[in-house]
Amino acid sequence: MKRRVVGILLLLAGTIAARASPFWVTWEEGWPDQQGWIEGWSIPAQKWLEDGLLFIDSRAQGGADGYYQSPASLMPGFQETFTLQWRIRVYESTPTSDPGVIVRADDHYSVAFTLDTHSVHSNYEPGKWASFAPDEFHDFAVQSTDMRVYDLYIDGALAMQGTFFESLFPGPSVAWGDLSSGMSLAAWDSLQYGIIPAPSALFCLLFALCSAGSPKRSVTARLLHS
Repeated sequence: MKRRVVGILLLLAGTIAARASPFWVTWEEGWPDQQGWIEGWSIPAQKWLEDGLLFIDSRAQGGADGYYQSPASLMPGFQETFTLQWRIRVYESTPTSDPGVIVRADDHYSVAFTLDTHSVHSNYEPGKWASFAPDEFHDFAVQSTDMRVYDLYIDGALAMQGTFFESLFPGPSVAWGDLSSGMSLAAWDSLQYGIIPAPSALFCLLFALCSAGSPKRSVTARLLHS
């Protein structure tokens, strides 16, 4: 019986390893709409590429925006984590935070973050925000294991924890860019998201099953070695 369970776990490990690239949707340079992202706007903001960066400028006209969207299943499974990372510098944003990201899970639960020059705000959680140093690029990351609660990191440090909002908008999707009716100038350096497996938990379970009842044998399992 134990051999059968171990065999199933090995098959599962192989399946996870075959699927597990660190990120499976990325943007790093060039026009996103030429790389599979869907472009959208109400009144189109100005956009240009410079030194590998994507600049989005909505200062010329109030209400201008411009964003990119990618539909994909976002619900993490057992021992998996949804991760979204982006790198951005906000030069101007008035009268409120403007550039940002929106994550809509498979079942309509959503979380959204918008930024100004020195802070990031959780749009569905009034009064929840975190600050950062102005006038420079910053790395942001959102992680969730259940698409109900999240952790937000700024430059590798935990900056905010909160909850998803039950939205009326359909999902699943990730959208990013100039998201609101404010006026802003921001430079985007990169963005990537995906479902990240946790191979260590499977390794521990497999090792325990292999070791149980076999005190005289040494068993070494190497799964999902990175």
